[in-house]
Amino acid sequence: MKRRAAVLASVAAMALMAASPAQADLIPFDNGNSGYYLFASPLGSPSDEAAWIASVTGADVTYLNKFNYGSTGGFDNTGAVGSASFDPGGSAKAVSKTINWNLTGTGYEASYVLIKNGTVGGHLYRLYMVTDDQAISGSGTVTFGPIYPSKQISHVGWFGSGATSVPDGGTTLLLLGSALVGLGALRRRVGP
Repeated sequence: MKRRAAVLASVAAMALMAASPAQADLIPFDNGNSGYYLFASPLGSPSDEAAWIASVTGADVTYLNKFNYGSTGGFDNTGAVGSASFDPGGSAKAVSKTINWNLTGTGYEASYVLIKNGTVGGHLYRLYMVTDDQAISGSGTVTFGPIYPSKQISHVGWFGSGATSVPDGGTTLLLLGSALVGLGALRRRVGP
């Protein structure tokens, strides 16, 4: 009876771990200055921003979408992915935002997030990297702190690339079925 309870507790713990969504903070791009960049003029259009990110990181990136905060803001919607895949964390400007994305079924993965503030005596940008485990679906907090803690975010842009591999529904069912067969075999071995 104790063995059965231990097996059931282990299965329940694994199911809870598998069901909880991944969340981790985005990682500032390591340019020797915690991902901060200050320019005299804006980088330009989202495609210009993508070209700049490619030149800085060495990665081939695609502009996915962009959100402008403030009363006249909203999604740009000229990128490769529609606004339904992104949550900018509200529409008001703020010093910190928790943003989310879910690119399932779009054919794209998130690689970088770029935030902007144009009131520092120039145009301040901060570039973040998306970790591999959050490329399809994830979230993170963006901010200009600690160097510019009072600067509000005016824009957030998502940049990425074509998805590399996502298991199809049949593969997922095969993996689930294999796990259930393994649990059944374990149950027979441990006994009722």
